[in-house]
Amino acid sequence: MKINRKNHKHWLYLLRSAATIAVTMPSRVFQKKNNAIILYGHKLNGNLLSIYDFIMERNSGLEVFFLTMDPAYYRQLKQDGVEVLHMGSVSDMAKVARAGAIVTDHGTHTLILYRLLTSITFVDVWHGLSYKGFDSGTFKHLHGHDEVWVQSETMKWFYINNLALRKNRSRSPGTAG
Repeated sequence: MKINRKNHKHWLYLLRSAATIAVTMPSRVFQKKNNAIILYGHKLNGNLLSIYDFIMERNSGLEVFFLTMDPAYYRQLKQDGVEVLHMGSVSDMAKVARAGAIVTDHGTHTLILYRLLTSITFVDVWHGLSYKGFDSGTFKHLHGHDEVWVQSETMKWFYINNLALRKNRSRSPGTAG
């Protein structure tokens, strides 16, 4: 969900998710890690939906979930049969705390706590569109990610040279680094 800074409910969602993360952090230490891939973004569409569909269609043995802090969107996705987790649920966030990877497409919000305090792999895939009018300061949140997946060698060059992303963190199709 897109955070609207003027909407008090959104601030409550953020606070609740941060508290839930704090409560579930120990489950990463005391319970077995799982092979789950957690997808997090505004909506389950674009690159995240492509990854979700790819994993679901291949029965690869991986679990894949879309994570949301929006209660209404959670209910909608659940009704549609999507594997979805809610950031306000302790049991759902315990699954996230034990995940193998978290894939984002537009920032981490409170999930940054997992990135800072655990060994969960973080990957960003953005929305699949080029950045316009941004500079390296805008993308400091990506500097801690393990990988940032981009659409092409040209976009990889752009991320490295214009957004100050370390070369070994940027991945384009068909490359290993």
